[in-house]
Amino acid sequence: MFDILKAKESFMNYVRQFDLTNDKIHLKLVHTLEVVHTTEYLCHHENITGVERNLAYLIALLHDMKYYNKDTKPDGRIPIWGKSIKRFNSFDDRNIDHAKLGVQVLFKEGMIRNFIDDDQYDEIIEKAIAYHSLYKIPNNLEPSLLKQVLLIRDSDKLDNFRVKNIESIQTLFSISDADFYSQRVSQNILKDIENHTLILKENRHNEVDMWVSY
Repeated sequence: MFDILKAKESFMNYVRQFDLTNDKIHLKLVHTLEVVHTTEYLCHHENITGVERNLAYLIALLHDMKYYNKDTKPDGRIPIWGKSIKRFNSFDDRNIDHAKLGVQVLFKEGMIRNFIDDDQYDEIIEKAIAYHSLYKIPNNLEPSLLKQVLLIRDSDKLDNFRVKNIESIQTLFSISDADFYSQRVSQNILKDIENHTLILKENRHNEVDMWVSY
């Protein structure tokens, strides 16, 4: 067993060093905490307890660590979360795969030890985070890993409905409402909808395509 309350305290201590007035950063912090809450709800109703529950909470807490990667802007201004926000002022994964970067921050740079001392769960945590935003998860995953992957994918997507419902176009896409509403859905995206096919992020051409895919 590990201390999930200590992990959450470590997480909050870490994120307080960043610019919480930045609307994109604030969005991601609230999203992370809501995903943890949604995971708690799912675990309760699926009767997931003990180590499995704590693992699910920890994965939810750390699933978007890409956005909490300390880095400074090129002009030296206040650090903000996430290399993709720094470089592109965007959440668009066409710019950089947020799950892969999150895994890099946690496991290649060693940040995972700030949240859990025991390394016996590293593989499950790493793979669950790496797989949480994939178009399709790999086949034949071990049952314990599959459970964690499904939990974080469902928790993440459930809260994404809330995020897209309440956040402004400016916060989500960094463009004006006028520019957003001047766009049209691309023909290939319309074809995916007609075919009842999930939309690949690589096939989106503009912000309206992104919105439709959400």
